[in-house]
Amino acid sequence: MVLQAGERSGVPGGVELDVKWLGKNGDTSNAEALELIADLPPESLIAITHFGTLHNIIGILNHPVPFSLAESPAGPVPVPEGHAVIPLQQMRAFIERSLHKPTFYDTVQAATTCPIVHYMPPPPKEIPGVRAKESYRGQKISEAGFAPKPSRLALWQLEDALVREYLSKRGIGSLDVPAQALTPEGFLAEEFFAPDMTHANWRYGALILNDLVARLGRLEEELSPENRV
Repeated sequence: MVLQAGERSGVPGGVELDVKWLGKNGDTSNAEALELIADLPPESLIAITHFGTLHNIIGILNHPVPFSLAESPAGPVPVPEGHAVIPLQQMRAFIERSLHKPTFYDTVQAATTCPIVHYMPPPPKEIPGVRAKESYRGQKISEAGFAPKPSRLALWQLEDALVREYLSKRGIGSLDVPAQALTPEGFLAEEFFAPDMTHANWRYGALILNDLVARLGRLEEELSPENRV
């Protein structure tokens, strides 16, 4: 996703938004995206969502050997009876290994001087919805069942913290989850649910866009002639 403001956008006082879906199932190849990025003026903002699905892959459904963290970056986690405890540092190392691999970010940063920001998938739902299909990544939902709420939230919190840490070291910012989209416990609020197990709806997307437009406004102000040294 690319945002441009002001005269560059062709919309006086407005923002131009260009959204691309990358990869083999998308509408734009990585090579095509890099060509577009290379031509962007420095006052553009590039927003990408890439990391942040591992917590669902490993933890949205019950594992054959049920497990939980006993702590997360947010604090202690109640461990359900009969669940094995995975030490926080062990899970941290597992998630970090998935991050420390060559990614599209490396080539994007080499192709542009524009700021880049990443936004994570939304936090888990207290009660996930179920698609028409009855399985998730080869597991039958009716047989496995959803993992306990605290376990799912703890995995998301850990992955979110590690993704932010990883990207920050590379000069890439991270969007916060909009506070109004959260329950007091930190789950995705129901009014922002899409009708499936993991995704948020257009209302959530609107909040993300508002945040991005605000960031673009700050960027435009920083790059204005009167603020340049």
